[in-house]
Amino acid sequence: MQLAQIYTTFLSAKGLCIDSRQVQPGDLFFALGQKDENGQHKGNDFAEMALQKGALAAIINAPQLKAKYAEDERYILVEDVEVCLQQLAQYHRKQIDIPVIAVVGSNGKTTCRQLLYLLLSQNYDCWATPGNFNNHLGLPLSVLQIKNEHELAILEIGANHLGETAALCEIAAPTHGLITNHGKDHLGEYGSLENIQKANHELYDYLAKTNGQAFVYGQDPVMMKAAKQLKNPIFYGRSKDYTQAKVLQAPDLKLEIQLGKRKLSVKMNLFGEFWAPTVLAAATIADYFALPAAVIKQALQSYSPQSLRSERRNWNNQAVLLDCYNANPSSMQVFLQAALAEKSAPKVFVLGEMLELGNFSQNEHQTLLDQLASEKNIQLLLFGPSFLGLSLPPFAQHFEHLDQLQQALPTSAHAIYVKGSRGNRLEQLFEEVKELN
Repeated sequence: MQLAQIYTTFLSAKGLCIDSRQVQPGDLFFALGQKDENGQHKGNDFAEMALQKGALAAIINAPQLKAKYAEDERYILVEDVEVCLQQLAQYHRKQIDIPVIAVVGSNGKTTCRQLLYLLLSQNYDCWATPGNFNNHLGLPLSVLQIKNEHELAILEIGANHLGETAALCEIAAPTHGLITNHGKDHLGEYGSLENIQKANHELYDYLAKTNGQAFVYGQDPVMMKAAKQLKNPIFYGRSKDYTQAKVLQAPDLKLEIQLGKRKLSVKMNLFGEFWAPTVLAAATIADYFALPAAVIKQALQSYSPQSLRSERRNWNNQAVLLDCYNANPSSMQVFLQAALAEKSAPKVFVLGEMLELGNFSQNEHQTLLDQLASEKNIQLLLFGPSFLGLSLPPFAQHFEHLDQLQQALPTSAHAIYVKGSRGNRLEQLFEEVKELN
């Protein structure tokens, strides 16, 4: 079946689904999953179930399944389901002529995307990436959910190897974009910080060739060098730039944001001075899209962190700061700097291992411990095998099981700071559960 025909089926569908357990009547089901030795997706095994549950059609790449149900037009045979999904999203994007803002970077992409959506939805009918749908599967699914009535879209682009951001830009076709920062995310896959920077700069490459509008943080020399290829980039953050920010208070962040001659005093519900460039980027883009200054201030101050990102909770009458959706050496360092600077009750740090560091893991985890070794009056609880065999500070304890770690948590009068990679599932420590996995 030709792509245009599949697109017609897509337009008739009520929704999209890649998990047969979640199929709703009228959905278009993509039979994805791991490929076997013949290149066939595991999801083919669940196509029949999806159709039985009311799916409009199932996109498969199993010729034998198509032959079995030759008379059933609901089985749509393609060469590769993943490629079909990506091509369909690219085709759909070409039908919609609206500004699309791409958010790329090592850390803070989701918070930046949430801030942008909160701001721009004040004046526009916006669509934004849901959840963590930012990779080679999630991004196409996000693009396919942009509707004709949307006036603007904000798409988060995540990558873990060179060339992936470039490929995703071809699908998303951003007209505008920014890089939040450069850090040591997915260091094991990239192999070096330089490769991470190159990967992020693939957004600039795309915007340069398509005459798109880039927003560039003027205090990052690596970004500034890469931005030389861009036509008329908008810089922010330097004293000579139209938009600037001055930190008035940290780690509970309060900023003075300058938009030309206008100055806004903004108190954010964000923890750490390191969020200032992200907030300024969002304000800069909101100003570019003609949002009034008063609306920008009100929207920024209404932002509430969620999804385990700078999320504050009360647990056993103790203040808990959960920042455990993700972690890498760069984000861990700035988080700890902010936490150590906070004036609070006796501090307890619950740190999970940083994943996806590959051969750099041992050195990066030891560097983290060495940075904390001179601290006083803190308790350090470590979780995960990456800390095994390392030199621990005398005030540190290591745990391999969450239930053991939970028993070591203080019962009162402490401030607890939690940071680690998603795979650690550290949030379970502070939930009412009978058993910890």
